[in-house]
Amino acid sequence: MAGLRELHVEHHNAKMIEASPFFNAEWYSQMYPEVIAAGYRPSRHYVRFGAAQSRQPGPLFDGVWYLDTYEDVAAGGLNPLVHYIHFGEKEGRRKRAIPDALFTSGTIVRSHSEFDLEVVRKSDLFDASWYVSTNPDVRDAGIDPALHFLIHGGSERRKPGPRFDTGFYLDSNLDVRNSNLNPLVHYELHGKLEDRPTSMTGV
Repeated sequence: MAGLRELHVEHHNAKMIEASPFFNAEWYSQMYPEVIAAGYRPSRHYVRFGAAQSRQPGPLFDGVWYLDTYEDVAAGGLNPLVHYIHFGEKEGRRKRAIPDALFTSGTIVRSHSEFDLEVVRKSDLFDASWYVSTNPDVRDAGIDPALHFLIHGGSERRKPGPRFDTGFYLDSNLDVRNSNLNPLVHYELHGKLEDRPTSMTGV
């Protein structure tokens, strides 16, 4: 019964943010193409996963800033946009637009977030020492190995560690290959739950 109530609340909140000028489904889809590739409705994804993953609902509402500013909302594990619509506006709480939303010729460019970087660093499949020893150019350049893999290594099909075959994962998952998401980040956020293999030995 609790599960049904949670689904009802989730559905209600998704509908509510869809009616808000602060949630932009098209923007969300362009910023996070893996959401559409995984078959999620943008509003439902933001309510269920996105806010907890520090994803933004649209350029006019900075949810990360809202949680940083209002510790009671963050401590309660509340969705920042849902809270603002339900309570924050009536309580006179401040909001702000995302200051660094990037647009190039009208197309939104997805930046690599701190959240994605933490996903790479905390992954059991990322081995910084192994990555540096296997890629001497990264060692010689003195670049943070996690940051290098996030921005460059994934698209260059480099392995983050001996137990994750980036090339295999991209070749096996067309949706990941067509998205802008780092393959290891995709695996940790989606692929692991979906039991997607990380190498030929896992098939």
